Amino acid sequence: MKINMKSILIPALFFSMFLFIHGSCNNPEPPEFKEITNVRASVISKEKVVLNANAVFYNPNDFKVKFKWVDLDVYIDDNKTGKIEQEKKAEVMPMSEFALPLVAELNSKDLTASHLGTIFNVLTKKKIKVRYEGHVKVQALGVGFKVPIKEETEVEIKFK
Repeated sequence: MKINMKSILIPALFFSMFLFIHGSCNNPEPPEFKEITNVRASVISKEKVVLNANAVFYNPNDFKVKFKWVDLDVYIDDNKTGKIEQEKKAEVMPMSEFALPLVAELNSKDLTASHLGTIFNVLTKKKIKVRYEGHVKVQALGVGFKVPIKEETEVEIKFK
């Protein structure tokens, strides 16, 4: 029986290329939450308080990552005062930082009696403590991740 070298060499070459390509691909990693920046109260009134901020993430992958959903609870001076549930369609470039805009609209009419002190503090203090807790849903190469967020900062209130 005569063995044809071509019939052995070609499949071996394809198998070697497959192993090289497959071995060089990294498994997707979730983006890293860095911090919440630029927290500011854009609207302060008897009816509502609107907080704007940016959640900063780093994509450690060598491919794009897609943000899908934001689900955060918002606390002012340790009182849960609102929730951010936003669908976000954003892509993050490989090996880069990205700031995801957040908007929390807190309706003072929906706040319970236990939050009246919080409303008073927002309207009378120069600084308030704001805490964000929850997660952001992202997708990388078809794999879904929940990136946890727990960040506390102080916001300076500026009346115009």
